[in-house]
Order: sequence, then structure tokens, then C-alpha cells
Amino acid sequence: MDVHQSYIAGRWLASSATLPVINPSDGSKMAEISRGGASEVDAAVAAGQAAVAGQWGKTDAVSRGRLLLKLAELIRRDSEKLAKMESEDVGKPMTLARGDVAVCARYFEYYGAAADKVHVKPTLIGDVPPDHPLAQEEIFGPVLVAIRFQDEQDAVRIANGTPYGLAAGVWTSDLGRSLRLAPTSFLRKL
Repeated sequence: MDVHQSYIAGRWLASSATLPVINPSDGSKMAEISRGGASEVDAAVAAGQAAVAGQWGKTDAVSRGRLLLKLAELIRRDSEKLAKMESEDVGKPMTLARGDVAVCARYFEYYGAAADKVHVKPTLIGDVPPDHPLAQEEIFGPVLVAIRFQDEQDAVRIANGTPYGLAAGVWTSDLGRSLRLAPTSFLRKL
């Protein structure tokens, strides 16, 4: 019986169970790979947890960013080979496979380049009209939009004035008012 292996945590784990890789365009068997079982899944999960708790988790964002940019560079370098593998593995046309590989490289470039910009200063934006996109749409980043209201009914109207399930908070010196409004006003039934 052939022995196939899975590469987990920097070492090869032997497995006698296999899984065929079928070419979807003609049904032929392209390869046979290790079929990971519970022990391989457990080993992969433990390796991931160890990486986060270990050196990868202790690596600063800028260094991780450099690694992601290097990975993007390697993907671009071998893009034709990767596209061919993707095309054969899932049966998609080469033009689509090339596009998918390019998108993959762009993701790593994006996150790699963004890694040195992780220290974004929190921003408070005040006096925003309730119908402004800043109040109506989700903002990614440490941004707070503050909106004044006239009375309880106005606060409820503003809070429920968006079709999205955005997070909201209320600052008030009247704890009774906040407790009175919270269970009925800001929770919509979908």
C-alpha cells in the first residue's frame, strides 16, 4: 500500500488513506493525495493554535506585512503555474483561473501594505445629519459619529432610520431614560 503524507507543523505525517484528485474536464485521475482524518485535523488545529501563541502571534504587524508582501510576490511570480493548477483542479477556464490568482495576490498585497498602517487614530465626527452616509452606512475603523437629538422620540427615529443593523450607543446622564428606551426602541423585529 502506498503511503501518502500531509505536511503539518513543519513535518510530514504519514497516512494510508487517500483521496483521488479528479480532472473535471475529462474525469481522469490527476493525482492521489493524503486523506486527512481526525488525527490530521487535530494536528493542523494544534499547529494553528501554536503558531498564534508562538512566533507568528508575537511578530509585529510590520514584519507580518513584509511576509504577506513576499507571499504576494511569489504568487505573481508563479501565477501561470498556479492558474494552470487551479484550472485543472476545478475545471474553470484559464482566463478565470488567472484572474483568481491575480485577486489572491492583490489580497496579500493589500493586507501586507496595510500592516504598517494599523495604528489609526480614533476619530469623532460630530453634528452629522441623520440622513448623511456617515450615519447611514457602516464605517470601518475607529470612527464615532455623534448625532444630537431633541427628545426621546427623535432619538428613536434617528436610531431606527437606517435599513442596516448598525451598532449604536447612547450617552445620557438619565439612566432611567436609557433603560426605558433600550428594550423597545432600538431593537427592530426583522
